[in-house]
Amino acid sequence: MFECWQIIRRQKFQQPRLLANVSRSLSYSRIEKAGYQSIGSFHSDNVEELIRVPEEKYIPPELPFPEEYSQYSFRIPSSSTSPSNKRPFSNAISFASTSSHLNRQEWTFLNHGAFGLALDVGLQRSHSWRMCLESQPLQYFDRYLLNHLVYGARRMTKFVGARDEAGSLKLREGIAMIGNVTAGMNAVIGGHARCSRSDQVDHGRKVFYFDIAYGSNKKMCQSYHGRENAIEIPFEEDFLPMLQNIQVDLGNRRMNDSDPDSAEVFLKALEAAIYNASNSISKSSLEGSLLILDHITSNTAIHMPISTIAKHAKEKYGMIVAV
Repeated sequence: MFECWQIIRRQKFQQPRLLANVSRSLSYSRIEKAGYQSIGSFHSDNVEELIRVPEEKYIPPELPFPEEYSQYSFRIPSSSTSPSNKRPFSNAISFASTSSHLNRQEWTFLNHGAFGLALDVGLQRSHSWRMCLESQPLQYFDRYLLNHLVYGARRMTKFVGARDEAGSLKLREGIAMIGNVTAGMNAVIGGHARCSRSDQVDHGRKVFYFDIAYGSNKKMCQSYHGRENAIEIPFEEDFLPMLQNIQVDLGNRRMNDSDPDSAEVFLKALEAAIYNASNSISKSSLEGSLLILDHITSNTAIHMPISTIAKHAKEKYGMIVAV
């Protein structure tokens, strides 16, 4: 093998026929896979090919562990304050019943975006994946990870929905799995700021966000875009009382995104922010600007009318909307 690559190096990759012959001579015998298939793994299928497989032909990967994990012998340490240290840590239902875990019957967090008890099914599944990783790291990265990331991406695009297979494929090719929402928003906000600064035309440099938005998003907007281009929409003091009055009149029978009166309050807030900034910006310069929306706000738990606001911002101003 070393001699073959020495030949390639001396020829400076100028003989395609030689490369093809050497490639065939070094290839492994095909049993199930032919060696290296995709970036990051030697035995996973090619990620791009798996993404492009039509929905009716796609075969989801099997879980590398059973649905129940009672066979794991990991225990809560004897020093734990839990009622029983014999319960397996891998059992989320048992773990949730211990005193070391958050008790939903005793505590209620008004700031639901910061703390709260994880869903049992999610806690159990995440721990099972960690056990799978720790039991055989090479097998996890080499055989399972990429296939299941593709499966997760495909399930997400299916949940979002598309009219046809062409639309689904476009969604699948454009989706990226991330570790958490904050990391994703950091990439979106930072990327928008860098692209707008590199543009030769003077538009799309602004980012708009509601003052009831998630705190880290507001800080990232100010950090990446600068305070002169990061425009806060003053909703809490000027428009939240209006929304509260509407909700009282409705008796909380309708959500904000299905009630036109509630949605109109958010549109007025957006228009007011644009009008107040009109001395420094024009309508044409708003094209390509970024508007950040929280579906449900963290501190105030307000259900924002996403579809109404996004449609208005896109059609009237040509904004980019991140939810």
